[in-house]
Amino acid sequence: MGELKPFINIGPGIVIKDELEALGWSQDDLARIMGMSLKAVNEILNDKVAITVETARLLGKAFGTSAEIWINLDTAYRLRLREDTEREREAERYAAVMKYMPVREMVKKGWLETYNSSSELLEKAKNFWNVSEPDFSFLGKAKEPCFRRSDAYEFYEKYYALTWTQKAKDTASSIHLPEWDRTAAKKIGAKLGNFSRLENGTSTFIQDLEVAGIGFFVLSHLQKTYLDGAAIFVGANPFIVYTGRFDRCDNFWFTVAHELAHLVLGHVKKDGQEILDDLKQEAGNDQEKAADKLAETYLHTVEILEFCAPFKKYLSRERIERCAETVGVSPGIVVGTLQYAGILPYKNLNNYKRPILTALPASCIKG
Repeated sequence: MGELKPFINIGPGIVIKDELEALGWSQDDLARIMGMSLKAVNEILNDKVAITVETARLLGKAFGTSAEIWINLDTAYRLRLREDTEREREAERYAAVMKYMPVREMVKKGWLETYNSSSELLEKAKNFWNVSEPDFSFLGKAKEPCFRRSDAYEFYEKYYALTWTQKAKDTASSIHLPEWDRTAAKKIGAKLGNFSRLENGTSTFIQDLEVAGIGFFVLSHLQKTYLDGAAIFVGANPFIVYTGRFDRCDNFWFTVAHELAHLVLGHVKKDGQEILDDLKQEAGNDQEKAADKLAETYLHTVEILEFCAPFKKYLSRERIERCAETVGVSPGIVVGTLQYAGILPYKNLNNYKRPILTALPASCIKG
């Protein structure tokens, strides 16, 4: 993590001596040219004194160079001469952690304990990443999770996405589940619309996931990650993670349907790469398109659009509820589907898109 220092610390004096030799000048010649004493020139050539702005300008005139060359050479030489102070080392350690982790946000969420010094923070960061050395440069080389995101998100931060993924994996590692059963997962997908209609549908859905060997929990998103959910494997079991970025029932069911589709389709495997999703964006690769298509069958998207097609301009509450009853999903899913398809304005009928986090079992909320 520390800065590499050269084996030989070359100062400006050596460079000046080389220039004198090339020109066939003596130190006395240079002293006369610059209007300085021979002693003063000798001190400069032996790097005993720092080069001032005036001296740098005189050297520039003598050798036909810029003054900046001599200022920069001398500054670099003198910086390398001295060892880092403890204050400087602490600043370096602090900056290294802050570069890779949204520390303030993590402390606020309880993902990191409060700290009183950079040394304390460094130890907490090492524990978070399960590393023994205070060097986080490995994150710069880490393979980024498969992430469905828009190029418009210029503020997306790869390291924060890696941090969120690490926290998700750590959380999942403490959850014990029965053997993963893909056939049972397929059956859950087929019943997803009905779960959304039941009063305790979210709890029943989560219980069925657990029986199928699929973990579920809520882990709030970090700034600059734009996450709705993720599908990951930890040990022998897959997990669906929901962020609650948009605390609405339609967002919840769309997200879990999409992540469940990734698992059923085998997109996430043991020891494989995680999939993180921002479902506001269009699907990019073939895996995302396939997961979207399967999720649409789970939530009866085609049936909803076909039912509502004759009433595009007259989508009353009564018709929304009749569509939900006929198709077999909650009214919130009907409204969210129509809004996403551009058939219903986003400002209309939003009372059907109820908050979801308060409807989830408290044990599922992990931070």
